[in-house]
Amino acid sequence: MSHLRTQFPFFRQHPELVYFDSAATAQVPQTVVDAITDYYIRAKVNVHRSGYRLASQLTDRFEQVRSDVATYINAPSARQIVFTYGTTDGFNLLAQALSSRLKAGDEIILTEAEHHANLVPWQQLAHKLGLVLRWIPVDKHGAIQWQQLDSLLSQRTRLVCFAHASNTLGAYAPIKTLVAKIHAVGALCIVDGAQAIAHCQVDVQAMDCDAYLFSGHKLYGPTGVGVLYAREGLLDDAAVYRSGGEMVQQVAKSHSEFQPMPLKYEAGTPNISAVLGLGAAIAWCRDNLTDAIFAHEQQIYRDLRQGLSARAGIELVGEDTDGVPLILFKSAQLHPQDLALALDAQNICVRTGKHCAMVLHDALHSDGLVRLSVAAYNNRQDVERFFSALDRALTIEDDDMALPTAQLPELDELRSAKGWENKYRQIMLLGKQLPKIPTEQQSPDSLIEGCESPVYLLAAERSGRWQFQADSPSKIIRGLLMVILLPLQQQPREAINEFDVDAYLHELGVAHFLSQSRQNGLRAVIERLKTLSGLS
Repeated sequence: MSHLRTQFPFFRQHPELVYFDSAATAQVPQTVVDAITDYYIRAKVNVHRSGYRLASQLTDRFEQVRSDVATYINAPSARQIVFTYGTTDGFNLLAQALSSRLKAGDEIILTEAEHHANLVPWQQLAHKLGLVLRWIPVDKHGAIQWQQLDSLLSQRTRLVCFAHASNTLGAYAPIKTLVAKIHAVGALCIVDGAQAIAHCQVDVQAMDCDAYLFSGHKLYGPTGVGVLYAREGLLDDAAVYRSGGEMVQQVAKSHSEFQPMPLKYEAGTPNISAVLGLGAAIAWCRDNLTDAIFAHEQQIYRDLRQGLSARAGIELVGEDTDGVPLILFKSAQLHPQDLALALDAQNICVRTGKHCAMVLHDALHSDGLVRLSVAAYNNRQDVERFFSALDRALTIEDDDMALPTAQLPELDELRSAKGWENKYRQIMLLGKQLPKIPTEQQSPDSLIEGCESPVYLLAAERSGRWQFQADSPSKIIRGLLMVILLPLQQQPREAINEFDVDAYLHELGVAHFLSQSRQNGLRAVIERLKTLSGLS
């Protein structure tokens, strides 16, 4: 399978990386890059509008991609393929379009394992229209309890929405069985295919679902483009999503007439380069994603799962299935955030957190897990390098980082440290000196929302100056808390109010090493400090 990896320029640019985060976004082959580049160099005109030859030729290429997508998922007609900006956009489109068919008291059934893209739009629609959301639960292992669908279905059920394969658990849904039950009560079946599309042959006619959605960037294609397949007639009379150019046939002062499917849902200039890139990705997948490749992915998955199971202190979350090749796990020694950072320092890319599935993590009583996801370009060497890095991360003793309090590093050492690995060490050293908050004081009142990991904060005023105490189960978060608390301890309210955390992190040289979500979490801590000290 090594010939596949050479087709991806990402790995030529980063030969040192092991990339196990393809469930978040897959890398793209050179053919996709070429298709996008070719558009901007040779054919950057608009589609569906101008009559000159270059525009007509580009429109034909654009519409050929629609036909190719239809063929790839075995849709009866290209007319049933709507280009979106991604799966999330597609679900928002569906929620808006189908809203005119729903009324207060109607029910939508979801699973507790859904990605936020297939949850929040329906939740918002339910709030707006007075709909009722019903939930298919997961068990203690995260397995969806499909047998409970029977008791949830009723004459009030209008939609049942679920993932073809979960982005956290990996297991495939028994779609044919589910669809038959859903259609028996007159409800619609909507399937999130974002995770499954790159790991199996999708046949929407065999599934008999009413809608199927996926993103280009999960299928070795570009970001900014997705696909909504809608059964014939599903959206013909439905409400429009976005309004404006291209999606209209006639516009008068008093009213407008809309295009038929699919252009009715493609207002404005589309993301032409991304659509052409998607076409190249579809062609690549058609030529390369064989049963042998899918079997190769499963073997990498098995090797990873077996290796993790053999290591003390590692707990696998979720059952072993023949689903999409992804694994959730946690370590008894390291918080997921700390483990991911330790792996990143050794050039291993994994996903950590709640994976846009907070309802599932709440059901599992989890504050975050590590996810490994496999793609066609991963190989045995990736597995070996991952386990070498994991073993090194798990065998680093806490004492290796420990310093007596008298040797507490000054912030100047953090400032002068070169590169993330050295700054990371200094931050961890600082975190070792952060006093812990007793468990009984870690209450909901002291918990700060908006942080990647739980953060607890207490404050006390003495003689006009403030003392703060903070804690987190993540060692890297503890270190960052120490970084931002040090300059604020024993300061008056005015100094706290003037503190600019963004400028401070830049001055220390750590801002560009921190993710946006982590910076947002630190900002949330500062806002809570200001609230506790009476400034907001």
